[in-house]
Amino acid sequence: MANVPNDKISRKFIRETKQLLNCPRDYRKQFIADLQESLAKFISENESVDESDIISYFGTPDDLAQTYLDSIPQEELSAYTRNRKLRIIIIFLVLILSSGITVSYLSYEAYVSKKLRVIKIEETIKTLDEDIE
Repeated sequence: MANVPNDKISRKFIRETKQLLNCPRDYRKQFIADLQESLAKFISENESVDESDIISYFGTPDDLAQTYLDSIPQEELSAYTRNRKLRIIIIFLVLILSSGITVSYLSYEAYVSKKLRVIKIEETIKTLDEDIE
């Protein structure tokens, strides 16, 4: 069983590599699962492992991620990138639209509340004729 420092080192290495994988989820999940298995095996076979040992054996997270991305068909990466950009644009537009609707609604509510403000004044009129009789 790996000790805590080795576990932290491997988790950091995996996290850094995962952040660099700009590819479809299925590819990323499979690669990370394989990497976790390979790291666990490497750590269990070597008593004292530090970050430099992992980098010497596997390469830097950047190199490892780039090598893997190079193995994915270019058409799939291009389609993934296009779809991701499209999703980001749609999310941005929805946020802008919902912000505009919210601001418009709040402005309208403020306008209506000022326009419909009713001041109620009650007056009592007392006639002098009643007091004289």
